Amino acid sequence: MPESPRWLMLKGRCEEAADALLKASRWHGVKLPSRPRLVAMLEKFRLESSDGGKDVGSYEEQQQNQTTSDDDDEEKQQEEGEEMKKWPQRNNNNNHNINNINKEEEEEEEEEDERKKSTDPFLYMILSSLMEIPGYTGFTPVVARYGRRNVLAFNFAVCAVAILTILATPASYTWMVFSLALVGKLFITGSYGLLYLASSELFPTCVRSRGLNLSSMMARLGSILSPFIIKVLVSVVD
Repeated sequence: MPESPRWLMLKGRCEEAADALLKASRWHGVKLPSRPRLVAMLEKFRLESSDGGKDVGSYEEQQQNQTTSDDDDEEKQQEEGEEMKKWPQRNNNNNHNINNINKEEEEEEEEEDERKKSTDPFLYMILSSLMEIPGYTGFTPVVARYGRRNVLAFNFAVCAVAILTILATPASYTWMVFSLALVGKLFITGSYGLLYLASSELFPTCVRSRGLNLSSMMARLGSILSPFIIKVLVSVVD
């Protein structure tokens, strides 16, 4: 992994920053200015940055700058809070949280069904762990072709169908239950990876960390509530 181009620029290593940007542009098929021009632009940005070329100053000036920085941090936190309250962002955040809860509940339901109907839970755990390898890596070309939202919705739908089919399958059909559980595990694992990729696009930069942490917390909440929800549903069905 190369160093951050911004960090290299602020440290005065603009040529290395330009090389990192040009390498990334080749990977993503983006055209950037020539290397000499890019280095000149980075030098200009470095000089125009808030820290570029300024003297540290006396102790009183440092204290005053620290107070100003604290005030700026408070204003930034207020701006982040206002950003999270905006309707489009709030709607995206709620949808993302619901997806995380559904993902954890579906995964827990699959494992619960398999534990009840499987004659060899150890074999299921081994194969279930192996299914995470294609689940995390196999959807990359599919996402590049059809987009993350469509693939995520399709994965949730397939997983839901697998769970409902397991519930309707007699316990004597062991390998059918086994296969359906592994299919559901494959697609729910793909959904798990896609949710983290989608979060980097849904949340603005200023609230990305906060939004991702909230989504992760909601996923853990889904894991906690899943056993109780399964117990209630089983009692209703029985």
